[in-house]
Amino acid sequence: MLKLLLDFYKDHHNDMQTIIEDLQQGDGAKAKRMVHTIKGIAGTFGAEQLFESAINLDLAFKNNEEHKQLLATFETDFNEVIKSIEQFISVKEETVLEDTQGELDKAAFNQHLNELIELLSMMDTASEDKVNELKRLYGQYLDKKLLNKLVTEIENFEFDLGLETIKLLQINYD
Repeated sequence: MLKLLLDFYKDHHNDMQTIIEDLQQGDGAKAKRMVHTIKGIAGTFGAEQLFESAINLDLAFKNNEEHKQLLATFETDFNEVIKSIEQFISVKEETVLEDTQGELDKAAFNQHLNELIELLSMMDTASEDKVNELKRLYGQYLDKKLLNKLVTEIENFEFDLGLETIKLLQINYD
């Protein structure tokens, strides 16, 4: 899910400005395609308000209906999602900077590791986001081969093997 949000931000954070410019230049078809794309992505990652306003705006475009107010609502919802992602990215960057300065914070590392173990034990696909966070935060302190092995195992849904690899990481770290 984290990757989807970051990819959405990277690929679409300027789309609102582009949609407005396209409409001002009379290219409603291009604006409609962009709104339709955002609608699908918003629905995928659960941005319900943006999804609903995109549905309404998309329908107005399809039916050649007045869309000024719907566009304003869509813009508000779109900007809220972008702002939330930017805040999330900012917090993550601050955490990475704090955690990569100096010594490894063993308590924080063990907490992250225990969260990953719990996710793997439940065979939860959110473990992929957690292992990537672990790699980003603590990769410089850990055995690179083991860490990459763990990432691959989780990406391949080999959760039991991932649990074994975590044990090896713990042994090598201690």
